[in-house]
Amino acid sequence: MFRFVIMIAMLASCSSISFASDLTNTQWRPFNFTAEAVTGSLHITENQLIFSDREHLPIKAVGDRTTATYAFTNATNLKFNGGRTLCSNGVNTGFLQFKIVKLEGQEALELRVFRGPTPPDTSEDTQRNLCSTYLYIR
Repeated sequence: MFRFVIMIAMLASCSSISFASDLTNTQWRPFNFTAEAVTGSLHITENQLIFSDREHLPIKAVGDRTTATYAFTNATNLKFNGGRTLCSNGVNTGFLQFKIVKLEGQEALELRVFRGPTPPDTSEDTQRNLCSTYLYIR
């Protein structure tokens, strides 16, 4: 029984790790108004997000990458259309979480942006410090 539990835990962690690495070198189009109005298209590389093929945001994996959580810095340097910012209050540093979801029968990427010096607690339902959510499709 103990071996079975360990095997399940290992498989779960492997699929989470592959989920995070599967996002590398993917390109996404905006799906919700927020993504369309603020960021435009999204290209994910291992160390940065590229918005509308021109704005680069450095990112760094947090922890063991199983949560698809990344730290970001220098967000106020991004020049989005109309002077918009990644978070409505102009947050410069914080954390991002990626999650694949199904919307209208197609695979979509949910990008959550959190402000503050500590990573979001994935066990919380309230998602404290969440400041923006963007949705993209392939």
